[in-house]
Amino acid sequence: MSRTLISIFFLLTGIFAFVIFISPQFSKLRDNQAKLADLAGISGELESIASDRDKLIDIYNSITQADIDRLGKMLPSGANASSFLINLEFLALKNNLQLKRLEFVGDAASSPSRGSSAPTPSAAISAVRPSGENFVELPLSISLEGSYESFRTYLRDLEKSVRLLDIDEMSFGLIRQNTYEFTVKAKAYYQ
Repeated sequence: MSRTLISIFFLLTGIFAFVIFISPQFSKLRDNQAKLADLAGISGELESIASDRDKLIDIYNSITQADIDRLGKMLPSGANASSFLINLEFLALKNNLQLKRLEFVGDAASSPSRGSSAPTPSAAISAVRPSGENFVELPLSISLEGSYESFRTYLRDLEKSVRLLDIDEMSFGLIRQNTYEFTVKAKAYYQ
C-alpha cells in the first residue's frame, strides 16, 4: 500500500508541478506565438508600404520639367493678371469675338479705402483665399460680343487653355441679328 501511496504522491506532485510551473510556460509560449504572428503581419504591411513608397518615388522622379512648367501655368504663383488678360483677349480675337469688358469682381467693401471713394490698387483685384486651401480664387466677369458659334468655339478654346478657370454663370442677349452680347462670370485660381 505504501507503494500505491508513493505512486499517488508522485502522480499528484507531477500534476501539481505541471499546473504550477509548466502550464504558465505553455500559456506564455502561446502568447509569444500570437505576438510573433502579429509582428509578421506588421512586417508584411511595412514591406508593402515601403514598396508603394518606392513606386511613388519612381513616379515622382519620372515627372518631366515640361509637365512641371505646365502645372505652373495652370495654377501660377501670383495672380499673373497680365498674361491671363492677354490669353483671354487672344482667344476672343481668334474666335471673332469682341472683348467688351473684363472686370475683376469681389468684395470691395472689405478692402481699405484710404479715405477716398476711388478704388485703390489693392482693391482693384479682390481675391479670396478659401480657409485651409493652398490657392486663391480670383473672381472675374467677361463681356463679349459676337455670334453664337464664335462664342461656342471661344468656350471650347477656353476649356482647352492651360489656366484653371471655373465658369459660374453665363448670360447672353441679342444685340442685332446674329450678334449677341455674352457675359461670363468665372473664377481663376493662383497660389
